[in-house]
Amino acid sequence: MNKHKLIERLEKFLQWRKLDAYKLLYALHSVNPPLIRYYYVLCLLCLVPLSALRLPTRAIEVLFNRVAKTILSRTSCLVKYKLLEDTWIAFSVPDLESIEIVSPLFEFTNLNLIVALIKKFGCEGTFIDCGSHVGKYSITLSKMYPSLKIVAIEPNKVNFMHLLRNIRINNVGNVIAIKRALYSRKGMMKLFVSDFLGRHSIMFKRGKVFEVVQATTLDEIVTTLRLKPVIIKIDVEGAEKHVIRGARITLRRYKPVVLVEVNDKGVFKELAEIGYKCSYLRELLTGDVTPYALCVATKHSSSTLMST
Repeated sequence: MNKHKLIERLEKFLQWRKLDAYKLLYALHSVNPPLIRYYYVLCLLCLVPLSALRLPTRAIEVLFNRVAKTILSRTSCLVKYKLLEDTWIAFSVPDLESIEIVSPLFEFTNLNLIVALIKKFGCEGTFIDCGSHVGKYSITLSKMYPSLKIVAIEPNKVNFMHLLRNIRINNVGNVIAIKRALYSRKGMMKLFVSDFLGRHSIMFKRGKVFEVVQATTLDEIVTTLRLKPVIIKIDVEGAEKHVIRGARITLRRYKPVVLVEVNDKGVFKELAEIGYKCSYLRELLTGDVTPYALCVATKHSSSTLMST
């Protein structure tokens, strides 16, 4: 390995360890009760060295997460931190991974990009959160922009229960929560339940357990609620391509900016057929390419949006 490559790998290692240190500080100041806080810190201290050494950690993560779910089901855990100068935000979470998901560090680039886009377009339209989980994006944006209309869509019953609770404890009135799976057609579908509550999927069989959920299309929701979307976030664990197929009318009519997780590069083809151009995002905290893409319709200046 040459000198420049070695320095690059060292810099990357230090960037990730710095991020892990921020996670520890976040946990110590944000997670309550103390039992959950110190359990989360313990898990981080165990898993960080293993992942740094590239050792297999999946089985250990699953074990830690199952223990956390048992504790959380018997306690009331809230993750609370200061969002703005005089604004606090709190989240009820169902498992260990969700504590990290709702942190301001997780998907830092995505959230900051959406905030920049809202500043650019204003709060006249609707932000649609496809695959809302417990509402990290929806609740955060609702606290920052009380006049912005937000629709949060989540199919899993446990996540949806926490989403409703988070709407209530944060006292936000501009979020509409919908318990549905999104797909290219309406009907009943199997949602495979993962050990990690942010990874349930109708496409990937991530466990033997499943729940039957009602699926619908984004076009159906937009038409029924008479929405005018300006930004759509799609994170549906492999079904992104099918969600886009079920949103063709909406995308052609309103040309919203789309932030989509790329589990299948077929999403690029689907969006290109409707006149969208996509570009992968780069994580601001670590410099890594994220699995998300920013997709814009030809009515927008793509170069302007990419630089936002």
